[in-house]
Amino acid sequence: MTLWVIRGGQSGEWEDIALEQGIIVIYSKAHGLTEAVDADELRERIREAYPEKREQTIGLWTRWASHFFHEMREGDLVLLPFKRYRGFVAVGEVRGPAEEWPDLRGYQPGYFIYSRPVRWLHGRFPRDRLGNWTNRPHTTIYPVEERDAEKRVREWIASGPHGEPA
Repeated sequence: MTLWVIRGGQSGEWEDIALEQGIIVIYSKAHGLTEAVDADELRERIREAYPEKREQTIGLWTRWASHFFHEMREGDLVLLPFKRYRGFVAVGEVRGPAEEWPDLRGYQPGYFIYSRPVRWLHGRFPRDRLGNWTNRPHTTIYPVEERDAEKRVREWIASGPHGEPA
């Protein structure tokens, strides 16, 4: 299993929705990303939606989309670092595949909203327990590369209350 960090929007605008709806979210002007079969197809769809962007930016967004649509698996853990509650993260477990969520388009006009279902295990887990795992401020989604990270988070949660539970 993998431990992922995923942001709740540039300003934390998706944090409440994620917790209330039991989802994690990414958004893009690119349509049909759930149908893309590999990273090359993701890149093409993203490039079509953002013709003005540099290839380096398209590559970065493709990597993030590939993490969300192709690499993340059911049972993986996710950390959602809060903007509003600095010092805390929500911890959840991925419960299913990515899907487009037309019902949420009003929250981000002009964008397609993609989500994955999540069962939140802890609503305010102390960030300081995680070392520097969540300290890539300009990265939307990434795997934590530290050995046994996912296992350690599960053990910490099982060991008792830390902050406020979900």
